[in-house]
Amino acid sequence: MDQDPKPQGTDEQAQPQGAVQGASLQTTDQQAGPKFRWWRLLVILLVGSGLAVATYMIAPSIAWSESASKEVLVDSQRQLQHAVSGQVRLAKDLARLRKEHATALENVEKWEVADKAGQAKLTAANESIAQMSEQLKEAQQAGEPLREKVAAAELALSEAKTEAEEAKGRSKELVAQLASAADSAKQLSGRHQVLLADNAKLKSGMQAGQTDAAKLRDMLSMLDLGPSDWSSDPSGRAEMPITRWELARCLGQPTLSFAKGRVLTIRWGKAHTARTVDDVVTDINGKPACRETLSSAAGARPWSPSQPGQWRLSKGEPVHYVDLVAMFGKPEKIGGSAARFQACWTVGAWARVVSATVVNGVVTEFGGRETDGVVCSELARHRSEAYESATPAVKVSTASARDCYRHACRAIAQQLRDEANLLARNGLRLEKHSVAPFESVGVWIAPSDASGDAMTVRAAVDCTWVKQDGTATEQRRYVVVIFAGSGGKREVSEFAVLTPGE
Repeated sequence: MDQDPKPQGTDEQAQPQGAVQGASLQTTDQQAGPKFRWWRLLVILLVGSGLAVATYMIAPSIAWSESASKEVLVDSQRQLQHAVSGQVRLAKDLARLRKEHATALENVEKWEVADKAGQAKLTAANESIAQMSEQLKEAQQAGEPLREKVAAAELALSEAKTEAEEAKGRSKELVAQLASAADSAKQLSGRHQVLLADNAKLKSGMQAGQTDAAKLRDMLSMLDLGPSDWSSDPSGRAEMPITRWELARCLGQPTLSFAKGRVLTIRWGKAHTARTVDDVVTDINGKPACRETLSSAAGARPWSPSQPGQWRLSKGEPVHYVDLVAMFGKPEKIGGSAARFQACWTVGAWARVVSATVVNGVVTEFGGRETDGVVCSELARHRSEAYESATPAVKVSTASARDCYRHACRAIAQQLRDEANLLARNGLRLEKHSVAPFESVGVWIAPSDASGDAMTVRAAVDCTWVKQDGTATEQRRYVVVIFAGSGGKREVSEFAVLTPGE
């Protein structure tokens, strides 16, 4: 009796387990499906055997208790029927599952074929994707310059648009200006007509003026300013003469010197020989004395002072007579006609009289040479009129030159008094003397060295000597005075008197 529920429970459990197993067979692989179904069949057979054994064991019990055994028998029969029906159902399920298994095997083969075809397509697709990726990469690389060009084109387009807008604005302005210019053109056209009429009047006036100028030139050529039978002193060059002291500064102290009258011969061993007349060097090493010869003998070019400002006249510029008058003062003599004449000045820097030839107001010749504006300006360097403008440096230089001029006048007067005392023994008396005016070209003042403390003054001095019989003799000398120091402490370091002679 205790064993009766077990077959019933087993039968009841067989149905759901078979249903679950039938459902799970659809998801298993080909090898696991058949093994699972045979195991179920064995379970069913075992259950059936159990039921038969139970029936066999129940039969004796019935004999012991007939009333109770009937109930048990009925119950056992009912359970047996259930088991048999379950077995039938399981057999049907087994047949159905085998059919499904065969169908699944066929589907698996189809799926494998489809999978292989899909794998081939996938491989081909991957290769195609790789090729397309490579092509895309190459296309991107090839398209990079194009993108740069497109960006540049867009930038240029933007700039062009901006310029176009600006051009539109300018175009509007130009249209307005053009309208204004058209109005101005109309006004100018009217003025042009007036100017043409004025021009015609001016042409007729110019023709009349040219006719009058020609007549005036004819009249000027007939205007006599006096005789002009002199010329520049040919004995000197167009440069400052070299003094004996300047020669010693450049070549050093001589080893031998001897005098014969006014002529002094100086020697520097066997290296150099020079000759002076009245302290003016006439020749150096057998060549005419000039700055170039002195530079060659000394091995270096002598120092020349620089001007404090720009010259009034530049090189190559035409020199007019009015310029010479402004710088040199009025000429001492003038001769010829108004159209062509000669004027002369005593030039202290050159220690001689220099004449200039003037044709129609233009200086064509100065000192026997072609006119040079720089040379003419250099001769009046101590005056502000020699410069283009009176700058502060020019004013300072002029003031310093004027101070040196006053000291030079005192030194020259003292030197002449000492000389007059000596010549008084011979019956000569210095009646008067005059130093060339500061405003004239008879004076030349400039620094003697780069420091600017030493100053050189060159001036023309006119002396009147009277003999015992009352006869007066006019003498022109040229004095070179070199000062050391500055201001009121100037002292004479060199004094040379140059007397022109035969």
